[in-house]
Amino acid sequence: MNDIIDEEEEEDIYSSFSKKYTQRALFYNEAKKEFITMSDGAELYSYYTKKGKHSSKFSLFFVPGWSTAPFSWNDTWDELYKYFDLYVLETREKRFSKMNKKHTGTMERHALDVKEAIEYYNLDLEKTVILGPCFGAAVNAHAIAEGFIKPKGSIFISPTLRFPIPRKLIPLAYFPADFTYNFVGKPLLKLWIGMTIPKGIQRKTYFELFDNGKGSNWKKSFPIINHNCYEDYIRVDVRSWLYGTMKDRMHKGGDAVKIAENMKNGTYVEVPNYYFMHHNPGSKEFTKKIIENVKELAGMIEVEQPISHS
Repeated sequence: MNDIIDEEEEEDIYSSFSKKYTQRALFYNEAKKEFITMSDGAELYSYYTKKGKHSSKFSLFFVPGWSTAPFSWNDTWDELYKYFDLYVLETREKRFSKMNKKHTGTMERHALDVKEAIEYYNLDLEKTVILGPCFGAAVNAHAIAEGFIKPKGSIFISPTLRFPIPRKLIPLAYFPADFTYNFVGKPLLKLWIGMTIPKGIQRKTYFELFDNGKGSNWKKSFPIINHNCYEDYIRVDVRSWLYGTMKDRMHKGGDAVKIAENMKNGTYVEVPNYYFMHHNPGSKEFTKKIIENVKELAGMIEVEQPISHS
């Protein structure tokens, strides 16, 4: 495992990177966008392309993190969609989700959304890899653990034992949602991120996340904050890879290690830093790793099987 770099070195890396950084957003701009109506009537935003050229003919189903906007993943999506049919489902706490007072945001409901979206697209699970970061990873793990889906494989990016949301903000959920979020919650969250993460792309990503939030939708999903993600991960029985880094200020790399060590068929993969999984030039190398994962699932390469921890 890589050593943790000190704060001054990290800030220099992040700041210099952000000054020259631009995105093309090819996948997002080309993707067909639509709302999928779930069984409870909620409508969730989804987008996809079907131009994958990889010989495995596998599809990727991607569930982003909590309230994450495309900015966080554009570079990686731009690489992945060259090789695979790529589907993205935005979970119901996000701004574009259409919900009313009767709709809920429990972990089970989020997991059912994944199941129903996969069914909507008529994806062959034997040819599908499901992947996502942090909250998206936890939702995917719950969907697999509960038997809602059984994909050929899963890729968990920066998985955590619990969601990295300050517990002191939980009481805000009991106040009028949109007003509280816009005038109290969002400023406090940005202050917290400013104290936690140095200037640069990762901080910008989280600021965009908060700007992309919708208080009423967040409030419906607040029950998941105390969800025991670990219990779901260790019940996942499909071939899995867990990508993490000890240089991420928001997601504890040690969590991914612990989860992988106790999964039935999981492998932990240490990556250089946060950027490697999100932004160029790292996105190109990260995509190569995912291609190797898919090749293993497709039986295109012989690999040493991971130790079972059942």
